[in-house]
Amino acid sequence: MSANSRNAVLVCLGLVIFMTIIPPAMLGSTEGRAWRFIYDYQTLIAGSLAVASAFATIFEMRRSMVQQAQQHQTQLNISTLPSRLAVGRFMASIQPELRNCATHVDSFIAEAMLASAGEWTQATNTKLIGCVMTIQRVADVLKSRQSELGSPLFTARLEENIKIIMASFDLFQIVVPEDQQRIVMIYGDSARPDWLDPVIFPLFEDITAQCNHLADEFEQWAITMLGANWRT
Repeated sequence: MSANSRNAVLVCLGLVIFMTIIPPAMLGSTEGRAWRFIYDYQTLIAGSLAVASAFATIFEMRRSMVQQAQQHQTQLNISTLPSRLAVGRFMASIQPELRNCATHVDSFIAEAMLASAGEWTQATNTKLIGCVMTIQRVADVLKSRQSELGSPLFTARLEENIKIIMASFDLFQIVVPEDQQRIVMIYGDSARPDWLDPVIFPLFEDITAQCNHLADEFEQWAITMLGANWRT
């Protein structure tokens, strides 16, 4: 309770005591309308002052509780600041990569479907390279130091979705050549790569769905950790 509120309560209590004790003692030998009014209504006046004092006390208690809650939240924000910064940095890297990966893979699948009905083109290979590279970038971010810093704060559901997409990435690494040079060599070439097995297309579709789903999961996680305005 602040000093001003404490003084106000003491004043009210003093008035209650005054109205209860002093007027009856004085009115025994003093006449006058003002004192007679006080004498007749002293109980009501004293009760009103007591109620006012109670309301002042309740108001001050509520204000004190709000201040304590604000101080607690401030201390909590300070204590969790490193974790919040880690979450923010990680989201700034993983969220765009997941969306970008899904877009590139979708674009390649659409181009490949057209190519299967006609001829494989240089544009198809260019989209394939973009697809492979964006998948690799997502895998790298999920294995990065930023991911390690944020991982203690991951929910069980988020961890499960990360494991699922990483399993798809591991399968992708089996299908796609480990030698990056073989991938880069198709740039500018219009021939379909000999290593591009048809089994990779269902895998690409799964990766697209998993990237979009994981991006949504990370979005909800960031809102929980940082609030709805976590991007600002």
